[in-house]
Amino acid sequence: MNITSDEISEIVGWSGGVIFTIAQIIQIIHTFIVKNTTDISYGLQVLWLIGNFMYTAFGFTSHSMSMFVSNALTSGTTIIQITQKIYFDNYYKPKKDILLENKA
Repeated sequence: MNITSDEISEIVGWSGGVIFTIAQIIQIIHTFIVKNTTDISYGLQVLWLIGNFMYTAFGFTSHSMSMFVSNALTSGTTIIQITQKIYFDNYYKPKKDILLENKA
């Protein structure tokens, strides 16, 4: 059985895509648990999303299914992270703060 360099590239691409997606899912879960996104910048998230969209387009135009699918998935997880940042920075109030506000 001979494996071509294109097949090796796709195997590496799928492996990297899975690892990258799992890493972002871990961050999403962590953010949900700690309910704090002050250490994550909007600039990073927006540029990350633009980069993911560009890599998704590159995967589509170069017919690389691993590049296309993995970056489409990480675009979705990045949108979730941006949504978490907007919510926790602007709308979320910890329960202890709500209790203190009711006493005033």
